[in-house]
Amino acid sequence: MLAPDLAALAQMRPGESVRFRRVTAAEARVAYAGFRKAIDALPGLVRPAGADLLDSERLLSLNLVDGMVDAFA
Repeated sequence: MLAPDLAALAQMRPGESVRFRRVTAAEARVAYAGFRKAIDALPGLVRPAGADLLDSERLLSLNLVDGMVDAFA
C-alpha cells in the first residue's frame, strides 16, 4: 500500500471493492514525489478568511452543526 493511496482507502465505503496491483520501487517513488509536491503546495493555497467572515454574531447565526448525536445513547 502506497502512502498517497491511504486517503482514498480511508474514504471508501463499507463493502466497496479494493484492488491492489504490484508497483516497482521506482513507480512508488514517483507516486510519493507527486503526493509530497501536492502536500507541500497546500500552505500556499490557504488564504485568510477576512474579518467580516469571522464575526461572532455572523457565525452564531449560521447553522454550523446540523444535528446532535448522543454518544452515550
